[in-house]
Amino acid sequence: MSDEKFAIECINLSKNYSGNLNEREKSAVKNLNLVVKTGEVHGFLGHNGAGKTTSIKMIVKLIMPTSGDIKIFGRNIKNADYLDKTAYIAESVNFYQFLTPAEIIDFSISLNPVSFAAIGRSDLKSKTEAALNETGLYKWKDTAVEKFSKGMRQRLALALCLLREPDLLILDEPGSGLDPDGISLLLKIIEKFKKMSKTVFFSSHHISEIERVCDRVSIIKYGELLETIDLSDYNKKSASVEARYLELMKSEKSEL
Repeated sequence: MSDEKFAIECINLSKNYSGNLNEREKSAVKNLNLVVKTGEVHGFLGHNGAGKTTSIKMIVKLIMPTSGDIKIFGRNIKNADYLDKTAYIAESVNFYQFLTPAEIIDFSISLNPVSFAAIGRSDLKSKTEAALNETGLYKWKDTAVEKFSKGMRQRLALALCLLREPDLLILDEPGSGLDPDGISLLLKIIEKFKKMSKTVFFSSHHISEIERVCDRVSIIKYGELLETIDLSDYNKKSASVEARYLELMKSEKSEL
């Protein structure tokens, strides 16, 4: 399964921790076999502590797996070239507090010119303005980020992603800190990436977000992948993803 039909492949992926933890906490992710197809929006659904963030951090190489392999567009993540095609937004985003959005964008481009190489210098200003407009931040472009809420910082991170147009966008709980308007904007941006044939992989514990934009969703519980659902099949059957999710969780409902 190692060709570019798959944007992400996790193969028997595991992460174990040591220390003063209970047995469940020590095994954060257990033999995860997950495939995200190129060009799809794929949701990663699970309760708090299910292993979503740990899995994503391994995929973007922030932490190393205890065992298993990860491939991005058919290449093992030991080859760092895939990072040029990938953008990641964590649940909590931090920027230099004294900089403005316009300055942060300029600084990001200077730090990572390869990722923004497709943008000509003559187009940079107009595309920056368009990204800030689309995320509702243009009127704040000259305001120091220290005055921003968590949701506004999430919007700024999304503006950087819009500017880069990565082939793979990975979001960890992107709705965290966003108000209803922010959630609506986020889902529109995800749908825009989908129309551009980009791949989006995002974690959430909110089923409504998943159902609105995803092609498929993988459900994880305590580090183990339980099922991957094709939402088009569910729509044909008028079935409920929420009902299936609760059914899968039922055996340990009291522990959620």
